[in-house]
Amino acid sequence: KKIFYFAHRGAPLLKPENTIESFSKAIELGCNGIEMDIQLTQDNQIIIFHDDYIEYNQKKNYIAQLSYYNIKKLCNDINILIPPLFHEVLPLISKHPHIIFNLEIKSNFLNNHFIIQQLKRTLNHRQITQQCIISSFNYALLLQLKFFSPTTTIGFILGSRRLKNKNKFFLYKLMIKFLKPKYIHPNARFINLDLLQWLRVNQFIINAYTINDKKTLDNMLEMGITGVFTDNHKFYSSN
Repeated sequence: KKIFYFAHRGAPLLKPENTIESFSKAIELGCNGIEMDIQLTQDNQIIIFHDDYIEYNQKKNYIAQLSYYNIKKLCNDINILIPPLFHEVLPLISKHPHIIFNLEIKSNFLNNHFIIQQLKRTLNHRQITQQCIISSFNYALLLQLKFFSPTTTIGFILGSRRLKNKNKFFLYKLMIKFLKPKYIHPNARFINLDLLQWLRVNQFIINAYTINDKKTLDNMLEMGITGVFTDNHKFYSSN
């Protein structure tokens, strides 16, 4: 009945999400893993940031079309936190070898060669690589990851739309069989027992998202879910 807790974007109820301070706080409180969102800027910098764009004067400024310098300038102009660079979190990963870091790559592109190669260069230490799961909603990215970095541990995310459409789910099963991810990350609200049974038979580790209330957590425990992503630090805090 013991469950693995991923701190979703750190401890966002205590510290700003997707920041080193938030990750450090979650680790201090006793989480088992950290989840963060990463994406590539126009000048090939990997930043920790969730949204595809920053809105300013009713205009969407897409991360992929901005240099890191312009992102910092934009954040200062609208008085929001500047996204940290991914390499700045590497000392935290090294310091906590017992923590698993789930890196969710945000991408809407078919060709993801640049971010995969940049990530490989950044994660050039064996220990750090072994601590990381690379996950994404972008299955084209996961496919390229399988070929360009075959030793990478993959997390296959199943969103609400993909879980709801039973007629298409057999296609996702085929993709899962082909990609052979170690982890499956389904949306907790749309998990069903047939899906769970199939995943267990095929020996996948199941981490559901995003569980923030006790009732849903108890339901996940009853279903035999391996781990959960949560914003609620009270689940794993011993304080």
